[in-house]
Amino acid sequence: MPFVLIRKKSTSRVQAGKDSAYDRNYGTKEIWRQEFPDIGKVQLPDRSELFEFFGYA
Repeated sequence: MPFVLIRKKSTSRVQAGKDSAYDRNYGTKEIWRQEFPDIGKVQLPDRSELFEFFGYA
């Protein structure tokens, strides 16, 4: 299935000013972190633990 870019989002998001430019800015400038102030406290397992958990060598 080929990639298809959908330019128009739902009406409610567009009316709220949340278009693709908003989404791009939200992700690239990590604005989302403001909504999750404790994100720095999250401890992720290192890769070897993940690989072992899922059965990879």
